[in-house]
Amino acid sequence: MHLSLRCLLIVAAVPMFADPPKPVLDVVSDAFTPVAQDQQHVGGLLAARLRANTEGFLERINQKELFAEPATAGLFLIAGSNSYAYTGDVQLRSVMDRVARALAKTELSGGEQNVTDSSENAALLAGLLAYATETGDDEAFAAARKLANSILKKATGLTAEASAVLIGPMLDLYRETGDRRYLEFCDRAAHSKFELPATGLEALRIAGGLLDYYTHSGDESFLKRAITVWNAQHVSITGAPADETASTLCATVAWFRLTLDLFRITGQAQYADNLERTIYNQLLAAQEPATGHIYDSESPNGLKQVLVKPVPCALAEAVGLSQIPDAIWGRLGNSIALLTYPPARANIRLRRRNTVQIYMEGNYPETGDVLVHVEPNRETRFSLRLRVPSWARKFAVEVGETRLMGKPGEFVTVSRQWKKGDTVKISIELTTETHTDPTRPDVIAFQRGPQVLVLDRSLNPSLTDLGSISLAPKAAASVTPLAQDTRMPFSAMSERAFQVAGQYAGKQEKLTLVPFADARSYALWLPMRANP
Repeated sequence: MHLSLRCLLIVAAVPMFADPPKPVLDVVSDAFTPVAQDQQHVGGLLAARLRANTEGFLERINQKELFAEPATAGLFLIAGSNSYAYTGDVQLRSVMDRVARALAKTELSGGEQNVTDSSENAALLAGLLAYATETGDDEAFAAARKLANSILKKATGLTAEASAVLIGPMLDLYRETGDRRYLEFCDRAAHSKFELPATGLEALRIAGGLLDYYTHSGDESFLKRAITVWNAQHVSITGAPADETASTLCATVAWFRLTLDLFRITGQAQYADNLERTIYNQLLAAQEPATGHIYDSESPNGLKQVLVKPVPCALAEAVGLSQIPDAIWGRLGNSIALLTYPPARANIRLRRRNTVQIYMEGNYPETGDVLVHVEPNRETRFSLRLRVPSWARKFAVEVGETRLMGKPGEFVTVSRQWKKGDTVKISIELTTETHTDPTRPDVIAFQRGPQVLVLDRSLNPSLTDLGSISLAPKAAASVTPLAQDTRMPFSAMSERAFQVAGQYAGKQEKLTLVPFADARSYALWLPMRANP
């Protein structure tokens, strides 16, 4: 189940029926509820990327080419609905309306989409539902039901694996309509006997469906199967599942969605930790910073190429970017949880009609100094839970006379009677660490805070032969930021590049590094010499 769609179904203000039925409630309550997209505003690096996704990519999409592959238009409506909920952008809404009308007209006129692939049907169905829920459009909802009914007619011809991919949107229809035919489809799909792949895109998609079925049924065996798939993935240091059989874009977003839903259900910090890694590296690295165009699958060492046409995995990337606000903060039990620390503001409702405004001030992740201003509408007691990144060697918290130290990979909790003007000072030590590749012991890579750093070829024009580079095993200790006025020869969003001491062709050389998210022609894994 996609978290963005769950949130849309909950907050929809416009009924889709003349006499709407009561929504069907899930057995399992969410541990974490993200701040509604229209109740927050993100600044800094993430703001620029969200804006590029909306104004540079989604609003300028080639609408004719959207329909070249059936899944693409559906994924566009999911990404568009998320982005519209966050921005209220009227130009984006106009494009969404045209796409949704074209899809609905095709379905309702009897000219059903000739789709046999379940993942494509799932994208179409989820897209129509997302748009209908966000806008209250009855025609799009009717088209979604007709598509779902068509799927039901052909259900006997679907494999168990193909049916499992459809569980998410089919359960959404059941939740909204109470029509038990959709639930019966999900029951059969979830209980079918099939060999769940251990890794890869299909495994991630099926796990998402089984996880959604768990929230409906409460049967923990489905939660355990989803967690088994999550644990089995071989995830790179940039937050992408290492699966050579699938597109990095599609697999990354499927991983991101599954991780987001696992955090939503369990509230466990390990999932939030992985969300931050994927956001600041793999998700941002697949987007051209200035225009919002989507790059083809990135390799650890190579040149990113802009995708000319809006293929399904490019739209999947847009969906992933549009879900970033869901992974920043929200309600965790009776607490307010902060998962990452960009400059941002939000309105968060507590119980008993208490509302808290929270402002995060700073320049994270370039620096680790963050001020969190807490402004409740009246004095109230609650807990503020701050995620301590697993990479943080030091995470210090100060509020009033209280001093706390966080443990990496966990939450540190500040419980107090909060009043207007309270400020929490967070100090995160942004050290640079070295990663090694288990399959290649002669190379290393660097990570500073949540960001992986790479050697950018345009900032190192004299290094024509990367094989002649060599770095000491402990080279991370020599990584230092360049002056803030260093000119970037490309459209980077980060304000700084970094230098590391190394050798080139046997001579001492300063190598310039930038965040993986900003690089275009780059090398992530760099040769390491045996002796310091």
